[in-house]
Amino acid sequence: MGLSTGAVGAAGAASLLASGLLGGLAANPAMAAGPAGPAGRGGAAGAGGAAVASLLGGARAVVLDLLWLRAEARRAEGRTLELPALLRTIAALSPRIERVWEFHADILALNLPLAAAGSPDQGAPFVVEGLRLLEEGLLWNPRSERLRRALAQHLLAACRTVRGPLLPARIAEAFGREPLAWAEALLREAASDPDHEPLTDAWRAVALRRIVERGGEEAARARDALESLIGHIREAHPRTYDALFSEQPAEDRGR
Repeated sequence: MGLSTGAVGAAGAASLLASGLLGGLAANPAMAAGPAGPAGRGGAAGAGGAAVASLLGGARAVVLDLLWLRAEARRAEGRTLELPALLRTIAALSPRIERVWEFHADILALNLPLAAAGSPDQGAPFVVEGLRLLEEGLLWNPRSERLRRALAQHLLAACRTVRGPLLPARIAEAFGREPLAWAEALLREAASDPDHEPLTDAWRAVALRRIVERGGEEAARARDALESLIGHIREAHPRTYDALFSEQPAEDRGR
């Protein structure tokens, strides 16, 4: 049974309302006027997202479908610059579902840079938007270990030479934080979480690789330690190895 003209019109109006309200709210959760600090802003932003979802009422599911269809259409048309705002709006309509933030960050930080024409550095703006989306997801979910792991992994992936030599500098410029140090800070925040062990090993490997690339007296010792550590990661944490250290970028496999 098809939707009536009135239902379609109402859904379209609700979609525009959601885009307008959540476009600003998701981009700046502090607009919800919560107390200072990430936890406070996240809680306030969550309340704001819940208020908008409540305003949409039963049309919320329809709005989500319409926004997702719009995002898919924009990607198919090559209008990728519109995707960050659309994906952010969709995530903010379900702000407590962590996998939505993670999935949308993967689209921005992995899939779109791969599709970007020319050098890998041309995909840098999408990587930055993916990281920004995960930051926003952590404002909504300040205790989320899942989103911390996702952010740390994307930061480590950005340090891979195959992703483009200018990418770490672009991230540092955008966020005011060097990506390897930022990843280390995220992993230290959850040092007791066993799920962080593969990424902690990966962080050490990326740090060793930088020493090897710089050359000098420490390079030989670092190279031996790096080979041993990457061998351990390959055996103990194959998924992390595939994502970060395989000669073929993880986002290329299966294409």
